[in-house]
Order: sequence, then structure tokens, then C-alpha cells
Amino acid sequence: WTFDGGIAVVEGLSLAIGVAISRALEKLGVNEIAVKWPNDIYHQGKKLGGVLIDISGDPSGRFNVVVGIGLNAHSAEGVTNDIAQPFTDLEQIVGGMQNISRNDVVCTITDEISLLLSSYPAKGFLTYKDTWLAKAAFLNQAVVIAQGNMQTTGIFEAITDKGAIILKVDSVHQEFHGGELSL
Repeated sequence: WTFDGGIAVVEGLSLAIGVAISRALEKLGVNEIAVKWPNDIYHQGKKLGGVLIDISGDPSGRFNVVVGIGLNAHSAEGVTNDIAQPFTDLEQIVGGMQNISRNDVVCTITDEISLLLSSYPAKGFLTYKDTWLAKAAFLNQAVVIAQGNMQTTGIFEAITDKGAIILKVDSVHQEFHGGELSL
């Protein structure tokens, strides 16, 4: 997708994409979807998928965005031993892939994301913030934000209008614009 106006126009995009994915899955009957800052999709406390955003071009002008989505449809036997966190897949959630078409999943998610991307520069993340917070995994819990070798522990209290996470660290609120969140 091509955007103009510099990368500031897509702040919070990975979070908004999480909302779009949750809406698409709900249309397909997959409920209880949660989003984890900044880019994961959860179902009942287990990771279902994630979002990656790649940006190329002029960061202050015209640039391209590629949205990558990984969504677990079916986990092969034996794979579970290699994964260090709780996870799930659509097959487990809906009781078998015969109950949900992969084509329907792809088309429904693509439709939701296309709608989001076409209006995102005008609307921004603020349009999705309340829905994201309503679906936020680990809100009001102690979390760790890892940024390279640095780790910060605090209470996940909110997100900004542009998608930065706000932690309460020793009674001080700190904003983080990037990093990996864990419990």
C-alpha cells in the first residue's frame, strides 16, 4: 500500500491491523479475540497470530507499506515442543478446519484490512483506539517491555492516541513507541 505524508501517517498501524483482524475473525464466528501490544493476536490467553509491518521509501514523503500476517490455521503434531509460549490455532478454536474455510479467512481479513488502509491516513489510530483497548491483552497487569538489551517493568495502563504503550513504572508514567511486551 502506498502512502504520502511521511511515516507519521501510519503511527499505530500494527495495532489497528490487529483490530481489523479481530473484526474479520468475529465475522467468521471466532470470538474472544484479544490484541497484544504491539502486534500479536490472542485467543483465550494463547497466541493465534501476529502482524508485521515493513516500510520502504521516503520516510518523510511517499512510502510503501507491506502488511504481513501470520495466523495459525493448523499446528502439526510435534511442533508444540518447539514453541515456548502458549499458542492456539483456528482448527482448535472452531473444532476442525472443515468448519471454517481458509479462503473465507483470507478474504474476510483482506477486506477488513483494505477498508482500514484506504482510510487510515485521514482517520489514524485514534479511530481504533477504544476498540483496541477493549480487546487489549494484559491491560492493567505487570509487564516487561524489551528494547534491545534494555528491559523496563511496569503496569500496562494505557496507550496513546498514536499507539504508544504507557507503563506506570515506580509511580511515573512512561511511553514506549517500540519493543516487545511480555509478562
